[in-house]
Amino acid sequence: VKYFQENYHFPLRYFLYIGITALIRLVIVEHDNPVTTLLHTLAILVLTISYAIIKFSSKQKEKL
Repeated sequence: VKYFQENYHFPLRYFLYIGITALIRLVIVEHDNPVTTLLHTLAILVLTISYAIIKFSSKQKEKL
């Protein structure tokens, strides 16, 4: 539905939401190996930072 409301454009932030959610679920289910858990949490951090960058840049564009 959102795809049609956004004029056939699917915002990148939705893909980031999906990725963060999937990684959180993966950490909850499979937390046996501490090294892989650390790598998954670092991936979550990277996705969260990229979301913050996208949100900050879109606010800067609105000010112009």
